[in-house]
Amino acid sequence: LAKSVDERRRVAKSWAARGGVLLLSYELFGTLVVGGQKRHRGFFRTHVAEAADVVVCDEAHRVKREKARLATALSAVGTARRVGLTGTPVQNNLGEFYAMLSWARPLLLDERRAFDARFAEPIAAGLFDDSSKRDVTRSKRRMAVLHTLLEPVVHRRGAALLASAVPPKHEVVVYCRLTDVQRRLYGERLAIWERGGDDKSGGVFALCEHLRQVFNHPHVAALARRHNEERVLPAKLEKRVMASFICDDDEESDAGSGADEVADLRGPPAAPR
Repeated sequence: LAKSVDERRRVAKSWAARGGVLLLSYELFGTLVVGGQKRHRGFFRTHVAEAADVVVCDEAHRVKREKARLATALSAVGTARRVGLTGTPVQNNLGEFYAMLSWARPLLLDERRAFDARFAEPIAAGLFDDSSKRDVTRSKRRMAVLHTLLEPVVHRRGAALLASAVPPKHEVVVYCRLTDVQRRLYGERLAIWERGGDDKSGGVFALCEHLRQVFNHPHVAALARRHNEERVLPAKLEKRVMASFICDDDEESDAGSGADEVADLRGPPAAPR
Protein backbone atom coordinates (compact mmCIF):
# COMPACT_ATOMS: atom_id res chain seq x y z
CA LEU A 1 0.00 0.00 0.00
CA ALA A 2 3.01 2.29 0.32
CA LYS A 3 3.13 4.75 -2.57
CA SER A 4 6.15 7.00 -2.10
CA VAL A 5 9.76 5.85 -2.03
CA ASP A 6 10.16 7.04 1.57
CA GLU A 7 7.14 4.99 2.69
CA ARG A 8 8.45 1.93 0.88
CA ARG A 9 11.86 2.34 2.49
CA ARG A 10 10.22 2.57 5.91
CA VAL A 11 8.08 -0.53 5.33
CA ALA A 12 11.01 -2.53 3.93
CA LYS A 13 13.28 -1.60 6.84
CA SER A 14 10.63 -2.49 9.41
CA TRP A 15 9.86 -5.82 7.70
CA ALA A 16 13.54 -6.77 7.45
CA ALA A 17 13.98 -6.11 11.17
CA ARG A 18 10.75 -7.64 12.53
CA GLY A 19 9.93 -10.29 9.94
CA GLY A 20 6.49 -11.32 8.77
CA VAL A 21 4.97 -11.52 5.29
CA LEU A 22 5.73 -8.95 2.61
CA LEU A 23 3.46 -8.93 -0.46
CA LEU A 24 4.85 -7.43 -3.65
CA SER A 25 3.77 -7.48 -7.26
CA TYR A 26 6.32 -8.55 -9.85
CA GLU A 27 6.35 -5.05 -11.31
CA LEU A 28 7.03 -3.37 -7.98
CA PHE A 29 9.70 -5.90 -7.01
CA GLY A 30 11.50 -5.35 -10.31
CA THR A 31 11.28 -1.57 -9.91
CA LEU A 32 12.68 -1.66 -6.37
CA VAL A 33 15.54 -4.06 -7.02
CA VAL A 34 16.78 -3.31 -10.55
CA GLY A 35 14.84 -0.21 -11.60
CA GLY A 36 14.25 3.23 -10.20
CA GLN A 37 16.99 5.48 -8.89
CA LYS A 38 20.38 3.92 -8.35
CA ARG A 39 20.71 5.29 -4.80
CA HIS A 40 17.62 3.30 -3.74
CA ARG A 41 18.43 -0.01 -5.45
CA GLY A 42 21.08 -1.08 -2.94
CA PHE A 43 18.76 -0.37 -0.01
CA PHE A 44 15.87 -2.43 -1.40
CA ARG A 45 18.19 -5.20 -2.56
CA THR A 46 19.50 -5.51 1.00
CA HIS A 47 16.23 -5.03 2.90
CA VAL A 48 13.91 -6.89 0.52
CA ALA A 49 15.62 -9.33 -1.87
CA GLU A 50 18.37 -10.49 0.49
CA ALA A 51 16.37 -10.28 3.73
CA ALA A 52 13.72 -12.89 2.94
CA ASP A 53 13.93 -16.36 4.48
CA VAL A 54 11.38 -17.86 2.06
CA VAL A 55 10.24 -16.49 -1.30
CA VAL A 56 7.01 -17.71 -2.91
CA CYS A 57 6.28 -16.64 -6.49
CA ASP A 58 2.71 -17.04 -7.67
CA GLU A 59 2.17 -17.28 -11.44
CA ALA A 60 5.77 -18.44 -11.75
CA HIS A 61 5.37 -18.98 -15.50
CA ARG A 62 6.01 -15.26 -15.83
CA VAL A 63 9.66 -16.01 -15.09
CA LYS A 64 10.16 -17.45 -18.56
CA ARG A 65 13.10 -15.49 -19.92
CA GLU A 66 16.44 -15.64 -18.16
CA LYS A 67 17.62 -12.22 -19.30
CA ALA A 68 14.34 -10.38 -18.73
CA ARG A 69 14.12 -7.68 -16.09
CA LEU A 70 11.96 -9.82 -13.82
CA ALA A 71 14.36 -12.75 -13.91
CA THR A 72 17.26 -10.39 -13.21
CA ALA A 73 15.45 -8.97 -10.19
CA LEU A 74 14.52 -12.40 -8.83
CA SER A 75 18.10 -13.60 -9.20
CA ALA A 76 18.98 -11.12 -6.43
CA VAL A 77 16.97 -13.16 -3.92
CA GLY A 78 19.41 -14.37 -1.29
CA THR A 79 17.57 -17.34 0.19
CA ALA A 80 17.68 -20.83 -1.29
CA ARG A 81 14.13 -21.51 -0.05
CA ARG A 82 12.27 -20.66 -3.24
CA VAL A 83 8.83 -21.83 -4.28
CA GLY A 84 7.19 -21.22 -7.65
CA LEU A 85 3.45 -21.76 -8.14
CA THR A 86 1.84 -21.92 -11.55
CA GLY A 87 -1.39 -23.27 -12.98
CA THR A 88 -0.35 -22.53 -16.56
CA PRO A 89 1.47 -25.37 -18.33
CA VAL A 90 4.55 -24.46 -20.32
CA GLN A 91 3.61 -24.86 -23.98
CA ASN A 92 6.28 -27.36 -25.05
CA ASN A 93 8.94 -24.73 -24.49
CA LEU A 94 11.83 -26.19 -22.52
CA GLY A 95 13.60 -22.83 -22.61
CA GLU A 96 10.85 -21.24 -20.50
CA PHE A 97 10.75 -24.33 -18.30
CA TYR A 98 14.49 -24.03 -17.75
CA ALA A 99 14.14 -20.35 -16.78
CA MET A 100 11.61 -21.18 -14.04
CA LEU A 101 13.55 -24.14 -12.70
CA SER A 102 16.90 -22.38 -12.80
CA TRP A 103 15.47 -19.70 -10.50
CA ALA A 104 13.90 -22.15 -8.04
CA ARG A 105 16.90 -24.49 -8.04
CA PRO A 106 19.95 -22.82 -9.58
CA LEU A 107 22.32 -25.14 -11.48
CA LEU A 108 20.05 -28.15 -10.99
CA LEU A 109 19.81 -28.37 -14.78
CA ASP A 110 23.38 -27.21 -15.41
CA GLU A 111 24.21 -24.25 -17.65
CA ARG A 112 21.80 -23.34 -20.44
CA ARG A 113 24.08 -24.53 -23.24
CA ALA A 114 24.58 -27.91 -21.57
CA PHE A 115 20.84 -28.22 -20.88
CA ASP A 116 20.01 -27.56 -24.53
CA ALA A 117 22.51 -30.14 -25.74
CA ARG A 118 21.43 -32.77 -23.23
CA PHE A 119 17.65 -32.29 -23.15
CA ALA A 120 16.08 -29.47 -25.18
CA GLU A 121 17.51 -30.30 -28.61
CA PRO A 122 17.15 -34.14 -28.45
CA ILE A 123 13.60 -33.86 -27.11
CA ALA A 124 12.56 -31.31 -29.74
CA ALA A 125 14.07 -33.40 -32.55
CA GLY A 126 11.67 -36.27 -31.83
CA LEU A 127 8.44 -34.24 -31.71
CA PHE A 128 7.95 -33.66 -35.45
CA ASP A 129 5.64 -35.68 -37.67
CA ASP A 130 8.57 -36.56 -39.92
CA SER A 131 11.03 -37.34 -37.12
CA SER A 132 12.99 -40.52 -37.61
CA LYS A 133 12.39 -43.53 -35.39
CA ARG A 134 15.82 -43.02 -33.86
CA ASP A 135 15.03 -39.38 -32.96
CA VAL A 136 11.66 -40.34 -31.45
CA THR A 137 13.24 -43.04 -29.31
CA ARG A 138 15.99 -40.73 -28.15
CA SER A 139 13.46 -37.97 -27.39
CA LYS A 140 11.39 -40.27 -25.17
CA ARG A 141 14.47 -41.42 -23.30
CA ARG A 142 15.59 -37.85 -22.67
CA MET A 143 12.08 -37.00 -21.43
CA ALA A 144 12.19 -39.89 -18.99
CA VAL A 145 15.59 -38.83 -17.67
CA LEU A 146 14.45 -35.23 -17.28
CA HIS A 147 11.27 -36.32 -15.48
CA THR A 148 13.28 -38.42 -13.03
CA LEU A 149 15.72 -35.56 -12.45
CA LEU A 150 12.95 -33.06 -11.69
CA GLU A 151 10.68 -35.36 -9.69
CA PRO A 152 12.06 -34.26 -6.27
CA VAL A 153 11.49 -30.57 -6.98
CA VAL A 154 8.51 -30.41 -9.37
CA HIS A 155 5.26 -31.40 -7.69
CA ARG A 156 2.35 -31.75 -10.11
CA ARG A 157 -1.10 -31.53 -8.60
CA GLY A 158 -4.26 -31.90 -10.67
CA ALA A 159 -7.91 -31.14 -10.05
CA ALA A 160 -8.44 -34.67 -8.70
CA LEU A 161 -6.52 -33.68 -5.57
CA LEU A 162 -9.30 -31.27 -4.56
CA ALA A 163 -12.21 -33.45 -5.61
CA SER A 164 -12.75 -34.84 -2.10
CA ALA A 165 -12.27 -31.48 -0.33
CA VAL A 166 -14.24 -29.12 -2.55
CA PRO A 167 -18.03 -29.44 -2.80
CA PRO A 168 -19.45 -30.14 -6.25
CA LYS A 169 -19.90 -27.17 -8.53
CA HIS A 170 -23.40 -26.04 -9.43
CA GLU A 171 -24.03 -23.43 -12.08
CA VAL A 172 -27.27 -21.48 -11.95
CA VAL A 173 -28.33 -19.19 -14.78
CA VAL A 174 -30.68 -16.42 -13.72
CA TYR A 175 -32.42 -14.31 -16.36
CA CYS A 176 -33.29 -10.76 -15.31
CA ARG A 177 -35.53 -8.40 -17.22
CA LEU A 178 -34.16 -4.99 -18.10
CA THR A 179 -35.49 -2.01 -16.24
CA ASP A 180 -37.10 0.87 -18.08
CA VAL A 181 -33.92 2.92 -17.81
CA GLN A 182 -31.81 0.06 -19.18
CA ARG A 183 -34.21 -0.45 -22.09
CA ARG A 184 -34.00 3.23 -22.99
CA LEU A 185 -30.21 3.29 -22.80
CA TYR A 186 -30.05 0.09 -24.84
CA GLY A 187 -32.17 1.64 -27.56
CA GLU A 188 -30.13 4.84 -27.55
CA ARG A 189 -26.88 2.91 -27.94
CA LEU A 190 -28.22 0.99 -30.92
CA ALA A 191 -29.56 4.19 -32.46
CA ILE A 192 -26.14 5.82 -32.19
CA TRP A 193 -24.61 2.76 -33.85
CA GLU A 194 -27.11 2.81 -36.71
CA ARG A 195 -26.46 6.51 -37.32
CA GLY A 196 -22.72 5.88 -37.49
CA GLY A 197 -21.95 7.72 -34.27
CA ASP A 198 -19.05 7.45 -31.84
CA ASP A 199 -19.54 3.71 -31.32
CA LYS A 200 -18.56 3.06 -34.95
CA SER A 201 -14.95 4.04 -34.23
CA GLY A 202 -14.52 1.09 -31.90
CA GLY A 203 -16.35 -1.44 -34.03
CA VAL A 204 -18.70 -4.13 -32.83
CA PHE A 205 -16.56 -4.86 -29.75
CA ALA A 206 -16.96 -1.28 -28.48
CA LEU A 207 -20.72 -1.54 -28.97
CA CYS A 208 -20.83 -4.84 -27.06
CA GLU A 209 -18.80 -3.30 -24.24
CA HIS A 210 -21.22 -0.37 -23.99
CA LEU A 211 -24.22 -2.69 -23.93
CA ARG A 212 -22.59 -4.89 -21.31
CA GLN A 213 -22.19 -1.84 -19.06
CA VAL A 214 -25.86 -1.01 -19.52
CA PHE A 215 -26.86 -4.60 -18.73
CA ASN A 216 -24.87 -4.62 -15.48
CA HIS A 217 -26.21 -1.31 -14.20
CA PRO A 218 -26.83 2.12 -15.75
CA HIS A 219 -24.48 3.64 -13.19
CA VAL A 220 -21.66 1.46 -14.53
CA ALA A 221 -22.12 3.00 -17.98
CA ALA A 222 -22.10 6.49 -16.48
CA LEU A 223 -18.89 5.79 -14.54
CA ALA A 224 -17.22 4.33 -17.62
CA ARG A 225 -18.09 7.41 -19.67
CA ARG A 226 -16.86 9.75 -16.94
CA HIS A 227 -13.60 7.81 -16.67
CA ASN A 228 -13.11 7.94 -20.43
CA GLU A 229 -13.69 11.70 -20.49
CA GLU A 230 -11.23 12.29 -17.66
CA ARG A 231 -8.60 10.20 -19.47
CA VAL A 232 -9.09 11.33 -23.08
CA LEU A 233 -10.27 14.92 -22.76
CA PRO A 234 -7.09 16.42 -21.22
CA ALA A 235 -4.91 14.88 -23.95
CA LYS A 236 -7.14 16.19 -26.72
CA LEU A 237 -7.40 19.61 -25.12
CA GLU A 238 -3.63 19.89 -24.70
CA LYS A 239 -3.05 18.97 -28.32
CA ARG A 240 -5.58 21.48 -29.61
CA VAL A 241 -4.50 24.25 -27.25
CA MET A 242 -0.91 23.85 -28.44
CA ALA A 243 -2.10 23.99 -32.04
CA SER A 244 -4.00 27.22 -31.37
CA PHE A 245 -1.03 28.61 -29.47
CA ILE A 246 1.21 28.47 -32.52
CA CYS A 247 -1.58 29.68 -34.83
CA ASP A 248 -1.32 33.15 -36.36
CA ASP A 249 -4.98 34.04 -35.72
CA ASP A 250 -5.87 36.74 -33.25
CA GLU A 251 -6.37 35.89 -29.58
CA GLU A 252 -10.12 36.51 -29.60
CA SER A 253 -10.77 33.97 -32.33
CA ASP A 254 -8.49 31.49 -30.57
CA ALA A 255 -10.36 31.91 -27.31
CA GLY A 256 -13.73 31.51 -28.98
CA SER A 257 -12.74 28.39 -30.91
CA GLY A 258 -11.19 26.92 -27.79
CA ALA A 259 -14.47 27.21 -25.91
CA ASP A 260 -16.33 25.56 -28.78
CA GLU A 261 -13.80 22.73 -28.85
CA VAL A 262 -14.23 22.07 -25.15
CA ALA A 263 -17.99 21.86 -25.61
CA ASP A 264 -17.60 19.51 -28.60
CA LEU A 265 -15.18 17.23 -26.79
CA ARG A 266 -17.44 16.83 -23.79
CA GLY A 267 -20.31 15.78 -26.00
CA PRO A 268 -23.85 15.22 -24.77
CA PRO A 269 -24.55 14.94 -21.01
CA ALA A 270 -24.05 11.60 -19.29
CA ALA A 271 -26.95 9.20 -18.91
CA PRO A 272 -29.11 9.71 -15.78
CA ARG A 273 -28.28 7.49 -12.83
